[in-house]
Amino acid sequence: MKKIFFCASLMMITLISCKNENSKSELETPQKELETPLTELQKLEGRVINTEDGEWYVVKDNKRWKALSEPATTDYLKSIEDGKNYVSKNVPLALAEQLPIGGEILPKVIFKGETPKEIFNNKLVETTTGEWFAIKDGERWRAMSEPATTDFLKSVENGRNNIIKNVPATSLQEFPVAGEVLPGVVYKRDQK
Repeated sequence: MKKIFFCASLMMITLISCKNENSKSELETPQKELETPLTELQKLEGRVINTEDGEWYVVKDNKRWKALSEPATTDYLKSIEDGKNYVSKNVPLALAEQLPIGGEILPKVIFKGETPKEIFNNKLVETTTGEWFAIKDGERWRAMSEPATTDFLKSVENGRNNIIKNVPATSLQEFPVAGEVLPGVVYKRDQK
């Protein structure tokens, strides 16, 4: 009888320990998934950021929303829990430029989208293919030299802040290529 009781006890202990091992492995799996590190861009989501060049944005839905007024940023920070801890300063410009501009955030947490004409007009744009264009009055002008791009940027308000990089060429389809912008902000139309 003692042998039967001993064998039954041993089997119960074995079954319980096997069940505990299965439970442990089930608990460990979600923890591994949670340990996946966030990318630098993902860490910016939901934050008010100040880039190295002094510009302020709200990052929402993988886009940069220009924050052009203090009431707009204040209202946004009040709208999220513990908002004061959601401000990142001196964000590298190269990192922020990976996010496209979605528009502007207004007071009362209103996100105002911009049309492509509003976004790209009077901007120097680099496409994902490496081509540079100056967008002026609804037309696309090839920017083939550094002096041409420098002169163009000097001619527009906030010139150095009006460069948009990594734009898919399809985003510029509504702007017909008119010709080339030359140094001295001379627009040379293509011969037809």
